[in-house]
Amino acid sequence: MSQKSKFTLKINTYKVLLIGLALFFLFILTGCTGSQPQIVNVYTGTEGISASFSTNNPPIEAYEDSDVILYTEIWNKGAYSVERKNQLPIVVYIGLDPWYFTFNKDHKDMMLQNINDRAEIYLAGKSQTWPIGEKTMLPLAMLHVNKLDGKIESPTTKITLNACYYYKTFFTQNVCVDGDVYNLELNPICKNLKTYTFSGQGAPVIISQVDVDMVPVGIDSSTAVSSIPILDQTTGKLSNISHASQQTASVIVEPNFKIYFKNADKGLIVASMPGENPCLGNRTGDAVRVIVKLGNTELVCSKANIRMYSNEGSVRCSLPADFENGLPFTSNRNYEMPLSVEAEYFYMTTTSKDVKISRMA
Repeated sequence: MSQKSKFTLKINTYKVLLIGLALFFLFILTGCTGSQPQIVNVYTGTEGISASFSTNNPPIEAYEDSDVILYTEIWNKGAYSVERKNQLPIVVYIGLDPWYFTFNKDHKDMMLQNINDRAEIYLAGKSQTWPIGEKTMLPLAMLHVNKLDGKIESPTTKITLNACYYYKTFFTQNVCVDGDVYNLELNPICKNLKTYTFSGQGAPVIISQVDVDMVPVGIDSSTAVSSIPILDQTTGKLSNISHASQQTASVIVEPNFKIYFKNADKGLIVASMPGENPCLGNRTGDAVRVIVKLGNTELVCSKANIRMYSNEGSVRCSLPADFENGLPFTSNRNYEMPLSVEAEYFYMTTTSKDVKISRMA
């Protein structure tokens, strides 16, 4: 091979390498400057765990002396993950009339073998990587349809599906702490809206409204000293500067919050004593436990457990007495601060399906 051919081969090889490198960097730059993943706000909606039967299991009609399989879909549609590490599972069980159904225990792969059995599962909530939440299909039970007695020909009975679970609602909203009670600021940072309303935070129990009141709690008195020059009437010159004291006062206000809660889904709030799981035992009351913070300061609320009446409840919260002597806000200041609420509760969702029982021909 001639020297010229070798030189040409090297040039062509370098061109290929340069083109390859150029394409590689173009690919990297395109990837870096491409559209970013869309951020999903998972703290919306009013559902937590949903439970439903599959379309034909159980069927709308079943014959006596036959078997019926129950398949159910359990779906975490909310923003809180029911995780194994918390040891508070979603508890799934059924209700039925033993006059018409008995459990077929020959199918050991079914999760429920008798009426007192409970299925326990864990499902992740909505997230950036899983924006619709986790769901699963459960082979719940194999039921045997009993033979009909008496003269009734085609009775209809109900099979009920229950899902009981522990859940949390998370809420954060910037609110205006407005100490300018006399509206003296020409360009205030914010103004107190007094009432904020909301539609859902990705859970069945929602914070529906927050009322913000700036409550006068005292007077901040201070003394200002001013220098007053005296004019000499004979010479027309200033002389003998005197000093005067002036008493000033500012109204001290304290933010006070009334927070409204609402059961926005179709289920029931169930309560328990601390440390107990009402989904595995007796259920009492319908309390929601709350922690409320303004910034990093935990507020003192009128009650720790909120009882719901007609699916609604409320609590009033304010700053603790030892927070900067309890008098932190004077009338010449206003600014925004995050108000956060964490509500925890047990919740029961129930669905049912009517099944017609027919005699064998």
